[in-house]
Amino acid sequence: MGSLCCSRVIHAGSDPARTRANIAKYKLDVPGARLTSNYDEMVTAADVDIVSIASPNHLHAEQAVAAAKAGKHFLLEKPTGLDIGELVQIRDAVRRAGVRTIVSFELRYNPFLKCAHWLQSSGQVDTSARSSLRESVRDKQP
Repeated sequence: MGSLCCSRVIHAGSDPARTRANIAKYKLDVPGARLTSNYDEMVTAADVDIVSIASPNHLHAEQAVAAAKAGKHFLLEKPTGLDIGELVQIRDAVRRAGVRTIVSFELRYNPFLKCAHWLQSSGQVDTSARSSLRESVRDKQP
């Protein structure tokens, strides 16, 4: 496998040994990669520019705010926050720090969408039925 595009990779996960095993298993070439189980160590590292937040949902807001305060751009997995208060905290931290952020909307493996795709591709649902369902849902929105 080839090298990753980044000059430095730091992985903050709960199990660095498991990460090392996966790097070896998939024959990844990540020269100079550092592994840590300490998020604060990663987010405050001077050689880190971008942080990917894919931790348990209840940590997203706290980690996003910490990344922004540290001046790091970040990719945030859904859910971004668990309530309006957390969303406001993230928004305000991003605005104050002037960092860039993006939310990952990866739905490729969502079982509902896989089923919907199968229904459409197998001819079980046609375009007109899908449009009708969309209109029905939209009509019920407050």
